[in-house]
Amino acid sequence: MKIRILIVLLCSGAFQITFGQKDINSTQNKTDLDTIFNMVDSNYFVGVFKNKKKLKVDNSNWKEYNKSNELKSEGLIKFGTYTNCCFAGLCKLSYLYKQGRWKYFYKSGTLKALGTYETKIANIQTSCSDKGDNVIVQKVAKDWTYFDENGTDIEPSENLILELEKFHTLGLWEIY
Repeated sequence: MKIRILIVLLCSGAFQITFGQKDINSTQNKTDLDTIFNMVDSNYFVGVFKNKKKLKVDNSNWKEYNKSNELKSEGLIKFGTYTNCCFAGLCKLSYLYKQGRWKYFYKSGTLKALGTYETKIANIQTSCSDKGDNVIVQKVAKDWTYFDENGTDIEPSENLILELEKFHTLGLWEIY
């Protein structure tokens, strides 16, 4: 039993997939929502997969919550894969990136940032080759507007831009 669990974790990139939980906040009692859980910082996304086997998302918004269950952001997410070396040889690992118009919120619920992501190709280091592999990453476009907690327009800090452009691999995410 322990060997089976170890092999599953190594081959799957350490994420599990289950689907269709009930939305307790919905007045319509929806049961088609899915969750992607980040095992590093306990943030999670809630939305709907169009094709659960291929991790294809519907063109609907996903909502990201922090570990205190407060809304952190909302917008469209997409999935991609890159090649890495795994226990049994070459394998495809998944990652997610944000696309289109996004909103970010302070813990208080007030708007923190609003804008559109541009997608670009970036090369990442892998354990298989010195060449790495190409992935799609999100970059903030010029149309972003940033606010302080009182709703006043501000210039973004370098840390805020880094937070908005953070790259998410699914090696440390669980999908429910």
